[in-house]
Amino acid sequence: MPACPSLDRLSIFAHDVVDAWRVLEPMAAFDALDGYAAYVAPRGWPPERLRVALPDALEFFGDDQVATAFAAPLDTVTSRLSFEPATFWFAPMQHVASRLYDGLCVAERRAALSAFFDAHRESISL
Repeated sequence: MPACPSLDRLSIFAHDVVDAWRVLEPMAAFDALDGYAAYVAPRGWPPERLRVALPDALEFFGDDQVATAFAAPLDTVTSRLSFEPATFWFAPMQHVASRLYDGLCVAERRAALSAFFDAHRESISL
């Protein structure tokens, strides 16, 4: 059930790149019946050394446990798996997030889920 059809995308979780690629190929096929479908250009296999994206500015709002929880897997990914950390400018992502959760997309999401909300009103805290 799409929550925000104009923006929703599927995620792939796999044990390795080969499995993820097998899942991606049929998912990437264009569906002419889907008004939100997009053509996906093949990009090939990833580079020899994989990178992990890190925001240029991290904010944990004083929560040291969250900061520690964020750092622990990062150490594993960079030291044990040899991923290269690559920072990126995070401000545009924050802007998009605010539009997703504070803007017109909320109305689209509510419209897409209204039948579900109506059927389960007693168990939903809005």
